[in-house]
Amino acid sequence: MSLFRDSESYILKTLSSLKSLMELPLEWDFFFYENDSVDDTLKLLSDWLQDKNGQVYSEKLGFPKFGSVPDIQRLVYLSYYRNRLLKAVGNFRSDYTLLLDSDIDFEKSHFENLYSNFRNLYNNEYVMLTPNTREPRMSDMMYGETSDCYYDVFALRDKYFNNGIYFTDCPLVLMEDREAWKRNEIVEVGSAFGGFALIKTDVLKQCKWSTNQHSEHVNFCSEVRKHGKIGIVPDCKPSAYADLSKVNLQACEQIAKQQIPHIQQMNMIYNNSVVR
Repeated sequence: MSLFRDSESYILKTLSSLKSLMELPLEWDFFFYENDSVDDTLKLLSDWLQDKNGQVYSEKLGFPKFGSVPDIQRLVYLSYYRNRLLKAVGNFRSDYTLLLDSDIDFEKSHFENLYSNFRNLYNNEYVMLTPNTREPRMSDMMYGETSDCYYDVFALRDKYFNNGIYFTDCPLVLMEDREAWKRNEIVEVGSAFGGFALIKTDVLKQCKWSTNQHSEHVNFCSEVRKHGKIGIVPDCKPSAYADLSKVNLQACEQIAKQQIPHIQQMNMIYNNSVVR
C-alpha cells in the first residue's frame, strides 16, 4: 500500500523495486492512492497495474502540496490519504501488508529481511516491523560512527515513548536499546515507520492514522501496540533522501552535539530508578 502525488520523476524506480518483489514465492496485490497530481503519475500507475493484481484509487481534492515538513495541515492530509486508501481497499485478505512511502529507495532484500524476521519470531509477539531507513548524505553528527544516519526520527518513540534523537546512527536514548541496536537485534519501540513497514494485515484493519501535532504514525502505532509489539530491525537499511537544499547542516551538527548530555542524563535517571 502506497501513496503517490506528482511522482513522475522517481516512480519508475519505485515500480521497478515493487516488481522485484514479485520474484519471491508470495502472492501480491498492489494498492495505490493518488491525489491531485499534475503530471503523469496516475497514468503510469494505471499502466503498471494492467497485468497485476491491485488497484489505484485517485481523487481530485484541490489540497495544497507540502514538502517533508511537520506542518499540522500536511499531517492532517496524510492521515486522510492513508485512511482513505485503507477504507477503499476494504476487507482484503493477506497475512502481511507492506506500508510503503513511494520515495523510499529499497531492494527486494529489504523486504526479505523484515519478512524472514517475522517468520523467525517464535513467540509471535511482534505485529509490525520497521527498517533502519538511512539518509546516506548525512553522517552521524553526534559520535562520527557512520557516514549516514537514521532517517525517520519524527515518527520515532522508544518503548517508553521517549522522543528519538536526530542526526545520528542510532536514534534511541536508552543504553540497553543502543546496545541491542549495535548487536543488530530487533529493538522494541513505541512508534516507528521508516517509510517501509511490514504489518500483520489483521492488525492493520483495526487501526487508523491521526495526528495531534506529531507524525500521524505516532497515533497509528499507539493503536497497533494494543495488538502486539512494534520493532525496528537495525540491519534492514533502505534509503531516503531529504531535500538538503532546505537544511542548515551546521545547525544540525549543533543540535546533534547538544543531545549528548541529554542522553547521558536520561540514562543516569533511568538506571537509578531500575532495580537490577
